[in-house]
Amino acid sequence: YVSLATKQKVQAAMKELNYIPSQLAKNLSNKKSHLVGVVVPDVIHPFFATFVKAIEKELYEHGYMTMVCSTLGREKVELEYLQWLNRQTMDGLIMCVHTLEIEDYQATSRPIVSLDRFLSPNIPMVSSDHLQAAHLTVEQLRKNGCKKVVQFSGTSKGNIGADTFVEECAHLFVEEQEELIIHPMPKHTFALEEYFKVAQEALDKYPDAQAFIGTDMVITQCLKVAWKKGIQIPEQLKLIAYDGTQITQMGPLAIS
Repeated sequence: YVSLATKQKVQAAMKELNYIPSQLAKNLSNKKSHLVGVVVPDVIHPFFATFVKAIEKELYEHGYMTMVCSTLGREKVELEYLQWLNRQTMDGLIMCVHTLEIEDYQATSRPIVSLDRFLSPNIPMVSSDHLQAAHLTVEQLRKNGCKKVVQFSGTSKGNIGADTFVEECAHLFVEEQEELIIHPMPKHTFALEEYFKVAQEALDKYPDAQAFIGTDMVITQCLKVAWKKGIQIPEQLKLIAYDGTQITQMGPLAIS
């Protein structure tokens, strides 16, 4: 709110001194940081890497910068980010991890969006249509005559959207008296070698299974183990991955 002449003098002085206005001071004056935190279990995991890439672009187009945190091996970090949010260091938080108790999230009134975990009626959740995914999956298995199927299932604190996918697949199989075996994954499995070990155990344990269902990472490793065992894909064994990241298209065979 100054005259044009004064404004020009100030701008000339700023240019001469190479002065850059403090963003922190601006943030304090308008009570906004223009920063959104995104908390993921492991930033190099294909699903979360794909998500972070997309969300960073979307946030930037709305005038926000993205602060990404990977919590793997550091569970306390998730709580620290919640505390940062409460201190107004960030304008909002996108939670993609499921280690804290629901009460920890419900204790704040600041903006949170949850990825695939129901936290409370006041916290929005973004999720895939897991019911539709289950019906599409079982439909494909039946088309291919699969009567005995193994499904990999993660471990969590509950209220996870993806649990609906597992439950609905099981329900649809029971209806037709087909056999669906749930093979639980170890807690906090994110490294490739861990997925390979799980895949190896499952193929050894269920040699007569006609199909395997699971996340992209574990199914790519099932493909790897099957090839080592001389099992023909898809003639002898069917594989269906649930996420659809680009890792499913990288090998010699594209995974369903």
